[in-house]
Amino acid sequence: MNRYKKAFYNYQLDSSMLKSNTNHRYGSTTKDDEKLLQELVERATLKKVKIEKSFLIDSKIPYYDGYCVKCKSELIGNVYTQQQFCDNCGQALDWGGNCD
Repeated sequence: MNRYKKAFYNYQLDSSMLKSNTNHRYGSTTKDDEKLLQELVERATLKKVKIEKSFLIDSKIPYYDGYCVKCKSELIGNVYTQQQFCDNCGQALDWGGNCD
């Protein structure tokens, strides 16, 4: 079980115990679990791509050169293809209409 699944499992376990109002041990969700779940939420939240420049290929197709604001990895997008997630850190990307 990876660390995200374990954190989510612990959260679900705590939630189900609170709902059922049983005498089971509470508090299996740790601060590390909460931190990991928050990391997943932040990674899934769209972050704008920082566009540095645009250029044309074959004098027809506009491309945009930028980087991920989280890890600073280089990103390239155009009207036909845009990365939905950063290849390096997995951050969800928002091209902000630049590639529409």
